[in-house]
Amino acid sequence: MDAPRRSTSRGGSQKRSGRGRGTGLSRGSGSSDPPPYFPQMHQQQPQFPMMQSAPGHQFNYSLQDDWSFDPFGARFNTPQPRDQYSQGSRANYIDYNDYNDYNDYEAEENQDVVPETQQFQNIHVNDDDDDDDQEENLAGERAKKVQKFAGRAERQIWTPNQEENLAKAWVHISVDKKVGNQQPRDGFWKRVLKHYTTLEGGSTRTHHQLNSKWTSLNTKLAAFNSTYINANIYTRPVSFCYSRDTNMTQNLSPINTTSDTSPAVVNRHKYSSLFASKHRDFLLSPTGAQIKISDLEDKTVGIYFSANWYPQCQTFTKLLIQVYEQIQAKQDSNFEIIFVSSDEDLNAFNNFYHTNMPWLAIPFSDLETKKALNKKFDVEGIPCLVILQPDDDDASVLHDGVELIYRYGVDAYPFTKERLDELLRLEKEKHERQTLLNLLTNHDRDFVLAHLASKEVLVSSLMGKTIGLYFSAQWCLPSQKFTPKLISIYQKIKQNIAKQEFNEEQEDFEIIYVSTDHDEQEFNSSFSVMPWLALPFGDPTSKNLTKYFDIRGIPSLIILGPDGKTVTKNGRSLINLYEEEAYPFTEARVELLEKQMDEDAKNLPSVELHSGHHHELMLVSQGNGGGPFICCDCDEQGLGWAYQCIDCGYEVHTKCVRPVVPVSSA
Repeated sequence: MDAPRRSTSRGGSQKRSGRGRGTGLSRGSGSSDPPPYFPQMHQQQPQFPMMQSAPGHQFNYSLQDDWSFDPFGARFNTPQPRDQYSQGSRANYIDYNDYNDYNDYEAEENQDVVPETQQFQNIHVNDDDDDDDQEENLAGERAKKVQKFAGRAERQIWTPNQEENLAKAWVHISVDKKVGNQQPRDGFWKRVLKHYTTLEGGSTRTHHQLNSKWTSLNTKLAAFNSTYINANIYTRPVSFCYSRDTNMTQNLSPINTTSDTSPAVVNRHKYSSLFASKHRDFLLSPTGAQIKISDLEDKTVGIYFSANWYPQCQTFTKLLIQVYEQIQAKQDSNFEIIFVSSDEDLNAFNNFYHTNMPWLAIPFSDLETKKALNKKFDVEGIPCLVILQPDDDDASVLHDGVELIYRYGVDAYPFTKERLDELLRLEKEKHERQTLLNLLTNHDRDFVLAHLASKEVLVSSLMGKTIGLYFSAQWCLPSQKFTPKLISIYQKIKQNIAKQEFNEEQEDFEIIYVSTDHDEQEFNSSFSVMPWLALPFGDPTSKNLTKYFDIRGIPSLIILGPDGKTVTKNGRSLINLYEEEAYPFTEARVELLEKQMDEDAKNLPSVELHSGHHHELMLVSQGNGGGPFICCDCDEQGLGWAYQCIDCGYEVHTKCVRPVVPVSSA
């Protein structure tokens, strides 16, 4: 999801030269710094803003396997009023990468210092443009630069082992006590390359390629900060950006409930062997009482890895508390949760646990047990909920508890494979029976709102039209940015339809606003500028649709066909890529547009100079180094053909390139 900016302390305009997929440093933050992602380098690492809270909202990538690629994801539950600085509930939490601050302040302007190894407070930000670079006769140097970048347009595929070796090499060189934080940039990456080549047993990669790969890789490592502190796995990077196919069957794929047969997991385990230590056979309760671990042997247990400093954990904890209390209220309840803290200190643990959580916890001081649990269950990010069944004959370990809670809530209990299969079957049947009427109406309402004197439009009158369900909110800055574009495209589509010769089967297009605003005043303000229809504010259908379509980020545009069935969940991306030409958003239409884009790309120059960036940009596609990205110029999603800086990852749509005007020698 797009998002509001990360900090209100940022002054003036900023240059952007970070990777389009979302890296870089922020100039400031509205709260205290969290721990770095490598604890042993506390004095060396910049405090990455993706892990800092900011007034109003927090920015982070989502880590669940089944989530769509959308660094702007926002998570929802029931919208609740909140003050400006609260992290809020699921409704108030924005889960996305900062769409504007791709800043690597010193990386390109200053070749003397490596920002990756410099303390954040020591990074000098030069607000002036590169006057010397601007005075260079770029046209005259073009041939030299093309030759310089030749052979680097295609990026090689990185395997997990190669990513791991890159991380190890980076750590090894970063903690070099001989040169410390002030390593020259070029020399630093050449040292990394040398160590990486040693680990690989030989490599044809250049230090530029390692630098570019690290730009995206370090963000992933930062997101897993808690795990690196408590479990010694900081050299195991993983990929966490996932694409979601628009096919409904894949969207409703089963939760990953693997029966892990490795000796580390299938241990015919008794809970005491997991949670006890040499000197402790109990767990803590919120009141401070000591609960015997043996009391859990017949229960289903959820192990909750979380931390107070991470807003996504704060958000999920509130939802988990609701689900936990609902389960405990059941007569057949046989469920318990054990909190494994990744907080920074005892005070943070006490504030997070004793004042919020109703379940048990591993004592904060028992680092050995917490580290062992992180390692045993291969925890790679927080929040993480691992669910264990009490029956020794069924050693199935469920690692996707967070996904389950968000997807099914209390209905997922008792978290058995049979129950999850049943929920999946019911969900598929519901989608197969999907119609416009059963999506948009309820017992109390069979209409949607129009602008004229609060006119009511019957849902039945919309049948046979292509419908866009627009999930948005006034408080979301990315929604504020995308809505004007959508209004313009909507009006152009309506105009194009009006120009056609109508017949009895001629379809039409309409959009319905599904609000996630905090109050009716916000809703009225948002809806007042929209030329389309809307569900009434506070109508329960809005929440049901958010859950039904598994909305993970706003703004989001779901497209329904004339038959009421889902055409695509990627309406927003299609609008960004193809504008009004995307209509009617069908698979056949998208395939045609992709072929047309490929043909148009044949006439594009392989190298461009963009006025918004001072490096050469190479033309890439999804097949030769490209992929899903966030445009560093317009801050919107992109896919397919793009211009990319091989050195620093700066990436823009082909349509966003603004050619550099050569400086006159006179």
